Amino acid sequence: MIYINGRFLSQRSTGVQRFSLQLLIAFDLYLDEINDLTEYTLLCPCNAIPPVLKRIKLKYVGWKIKGHLWEQLVLPFWSSFSILLNFSGAAPLFKIKQFITIHDSALYEHPSAYTALFRLWYKFCFSILKRTSIKIFTVSNFSKERLAYFLKIEEGKVKVLYNACDHMTSLVSDDSILYKFNLKPRTYSLAVGSLNPTKNISKLIEAMEFVNLPIVIAGGGNSGVFSQVDLNSNENTKIIYTGYITDEMLKSLYENALFFVFPSIYEGFGIPPLEAMSCGCPVVASNSAAIPEVCGDAALYFDPLQPNAIARTMNELSYNNQLREQLILSGNERVKQFKWSNTARMLHCELNN
Repeated sequence: MIYINGRFLSQRSTGVQRFSLQLLIAFDLYLDEINDLTEYTLLCPCNAIPPVLKRIKLKYVGWKIKGHLWEQLVLPFWSSFSILLNFSGAAPLFKIKQFITIHDSALYEHPSAYTALFRLWYKFCFSILKRTSIKIFTVSNFSKERLAYFLKIEEGKVKVLYNACDHMTSLVSDDSILYKFNLKPRTYSLAVGSLNPTKNISKLIEAMEFVNLPIVIAGGGNSGVFSQVDLNSNENTKIIYTGYITDEMLKSLYENALFFVFPSIYEGFGIPPLEAMSCGCPVVASNSAAIPEVCGDAALYFDPLQPNAIARTMNELSYNNQLREQLILSGNERVKQFKWSNTARMLHCELNN
């Protein structure tokens, strides 16, 4: 019997929750495909919204208890001495026989990006979990090396399960977002914004002083986790903030943007550039952290700390049709390497090793 921590299904969707959900769905399909006889059960708090699964059983436990309390008390009780699989960072501290997933080392490398309470809790958690877990999963070789360094553990204990982007193919584009903001195809660039300072939206806004093409910044953030960054403090009329939007709306923005901009100074992986590539949108991106590992030769890179460099790269792609076409073709090839079915197969191999 193997249990899966389903707390992420009760949380607001970010990159971590997206990874967890898509891997859960792909893993369920893979188990059905290979006819694995091992019994898997997804344990969920009362406020979780799980997907429809074929092979993995579903069980709500803990009555009305939820959040950290559910994860630290209810989850280890119900999983008892069986193996527990955690996809999204947090895990019960006093549970033996479990696999955990830590998506990056930003907590150690950019501590000021997080609230004091968040830093304190997760550093405490990781100091215990690094000793008690069977293996630690992460999402890139960059994160593997950095986690091994900061947690002071052997790299062999950390295994890479890549993110993927083929979840975009099943989405139906919602063009209402274009009508709402009066956007026409290929008349804007696109970025995904967040309150997390490591997303570096402030430098992108500075760069827009030297870029003529308008930019759409989509998304929001979690003020309970990230230090405050005011995305609305700038009055540049070339910048359009959408706030939170659905995945279907985001797909429409990807498909109709002239190009996608990813200015992060730190990413353990970075799904948005791959999502853009999968939608036929060329990418300009930061040359920091795991981003070059993920994007390879399918992106045009810049120094994320230099607004002039960001602007110069954006302007180059704005006026170079041939370069955009080249990046679209390279992106189409790049995304073939990142499929959830591959990640599910890697997960199954690690569990059986």
